Amino acid sequence: MKLVKEIDRLKKQRIKLEKKTKAKIRRLREEGEREAVRADFLEAELEATYTPKWIQSVYGDWFNNIPADKASPFYCAIAKLPKEVIDFVFKYYYFSLITPKIFGRCLSFLPLIRAKKKGMILFTEAIWKKSQTFISFIIAHEVAHACLGHVGGNDVHTEKSLKKQEKEADKLAIKWGFKMPKEYL
Repeated sequence: MKLVKEIDRLKKQRIKLEKKTKAKIRRLREEGEREAVRADFLEAELEATYTPKWIQSVYGDWFNNIPADKASPFYCAIAKLPKEVIDFVFKYYYFSLITPKIFGRCLSFLPLIRAKKKGMILFTEAIWKKSQTFISFIIAHEVAHACLGHVGGNDVHTEKSLKKQEKEADKLAIKWGFKMPKEYL
């Protein structure tokens, strides 16, 4: 519930900033042709936010151990998430590369608390051998775990509770518009 409130707060904050920027653009356009260039620049900057290229330039450091040539599918998938979810996940999580035979995992690590991060969302090299649809869904699924507060660690879960969490993450990823790939089923 706390996480949902934080996501809502980030959404309201972003909407307020967008409204303020749009109002400034309108004022600049009303001031005449000289200020129209500044208005065009602000408008282009507003439209460019939350695109894969913007995510790469602003949040590239959050992709720990992920080679630049492999990160493009991550940027594209993350750009498809709701804006407030992007704000939330980059405020509280890092993305990193691991080697187990799973495709992804959302974990909480105590050392990250010092960096004001709740945890890491981990992926394996095996994910890059999959389709863009699969990669996008796995990223959305793991981000959904973070948003739902399903972080791993030392918590003991039953098989039933783990299956429930997986279904909840799948449903949220689907709600965000990601298609569950056939190879995932």
